[in-house]
Amino acid sequence: MRRVVVYPGRIAVEAADIPAPGPNEALVRTLVAGVCGSDLHAAHGRHPFVPLPYRPGHEVVGVIEAAGTAVEGAAGPAVEAAPGQRVIVEPDLSCWTCKMCTTGRENL
Repeated sequence: MRRVVVYPGRIAVEAADIPAPGPNEALVRTLVAGVCGSDLHAAHGRHPFVPLPYRPGHEVVGVIEAAGTAVEGAAGPAVEAAPGQRVIVEPDLSCWTCKMCTTGRENL
């Protein structure tokens, strides 16, 4: 597996081990990764919450390679998240209590 890593003053493509998903995780083979404004700010060292080195590309389209034993589909247990399934990853971890979350801007 290869990954992009942004260091102060340079961007590198590095070899990395393929991770094994835990019980509540899925391993997704990235087909396309978006580069958003947050990635650009982080790459320039101007993101207030993202220190360098940084691994950009948190907006991903891919295919599930492996799924943990407790993984369910996004639509609930009736939709299985299985190897071979195409997915979109938008990894927001919303707190639902701050100003951004309570005003419908949980992506911020």
